[in-house]
Amino acid sequence: MHRRATTLLTVALLLAACADGTILGPVTLPPGAVTFDALPIYTQWWADVEACSGRTGDLGRVNWFVVPNARWFGYEGEAYDGYWFRYHHRIILASAYVQDSLVVRHEMLHDLLDDGRHPPEYFVDRCGPQVGARATSLDRLR
Repeated sequence: MHRRATTLLTVALLLAACADGTILGPVTLPPGAVTFDALPIYTQWWADVEACSGRTGDLGRVNWFVVPNARWFGYEGEAYDGYWFRYHHRIILASAYVQDSLVVRHEMLHDLLDDGRHPPEYFVDRCGPQVGARATSLDRLR
C-alpha cells in the first residue's frame, strides 16, 4: 500500500509541475514584456472567435503581456506583432496592436484551438474575416 501511495503522490507532483511549466521549462518573454489586464473589448472579441470557430474556452485563463513602444518584437530569431504560448496560455502583443482586433483575435484563436499552426479550416474558412488573411502565411509550429 505504501508503494502505491508513493507512486500516486509522485504522479500528482509531476502533473502539478507540468501544469505550472516547471517540467516544460519556463517561458522566456521577449525583452521588456510586461503583464497587462485584458481590455474590456477582448470579451467580445473572444466571443466572436468562439462563434466562428465553434470552439469554447475560458478567456480568464489567458495571461496577457505587452512589449511597450513596439510595432513588433523578436522571439526565437523571428519578428512578431503577437505570439501565443502553448501550455502557458500567454499572449504577447507589441503595443501597437493591443487594440487591433485582427491581431488579438488571431492569437485568441490559437488559444482556443490549442495549436500554434494555422489550419486553413479555422484561419481561412471559418474565421478568416475575424483573424485576417495574413494568418495563412505564418504556418509554423509554436
